[in-house]
This record gives sequence, C-alpha cells and structure tokens, in this order.
Amino acid sequence: MTSFGLNATTPIEFKKEDESRLAVFWKDGHKSLYYFRDLRGACQCASCVDERTGVSILNSANVPEDIRLLSASPVGRYGVQFRWSDGHGTGIYAFDYLRSLCPCPTCQAARQPRSDQAADGGPAESGQATRQPL
Repeated sequence: MTSFGLNATTPIEFKKEDESRLAVFWKDGHKSLYYFRDLRGACQCASCVDERTGVSILNSANVPEDIRLLSASPVGRYGVQFRWSDGHGTGIYAFDYLRSLCPCPTCQAARQPRSDQAADGGPAESGQATRQPL
C-alpha cells in the first residue's frame, strides 16, 4: 500500500491483510496487525477527541462493524493519514502513536509495568539500596 522508512519505529510498509485488518511492517522487523475498526476508533483528530480536555468525543460503538480502509497517505516523516469508508479522513496517526496501539502480545506486555518497577516508573520496593542523585 505505502512505504516509509526512518528509524526502528517507522513503518516501512502498510498492507491490507484482509478485508478487516491492516498489516504494518516496521523497520525493526516487527509486524503489527490492526483491525480497521480499532484504528478508526483510536483517531485523535479534533472531531474525535476534545482538544481542551483530551476526552474522546467519538463513541467507538458508533464506528461501523464493516468499516474499510480506503487509503493511507504519508504525513511528513512522522505519520500517516487514513481515509475511511465512513467518510472520515482528518486524523493523523503519528508513527509512535500507531506503534503504541499494536495489539500483539509482545507489545502489550512491553506496555505493562514490570514487576520490578513501581507504579511511578521508579524502582519497586525490594529492600535493596538505590542510587540517589546528588
């Protein structure tokens, strides 16, 4: 469909996997499979997300079950714009955002806090001393 290329989290190819999924091949060798409906529901444009609050305006239950991806167009060197069968086409998906949506088990696990990390991202309580900045 479309090819790109910059860093490890830059897609090198977009390809329709079937009638309901998009395959994204990343420069680091990873392949992500996205359902069209999930991608459409994740749009962050001003029509879909309140610009002041960041709260989603789009009710993903209103995204048609049979939505289709009509096209994918590069936006600069940082993102892609999808055009959908429901007439929507204003959202820009930055590559890092698109990668963060990857539903595969490996990417989902990477997004989960590690058991050796506290909720705030720092070291978990383990009884071991940690280095503190001076």
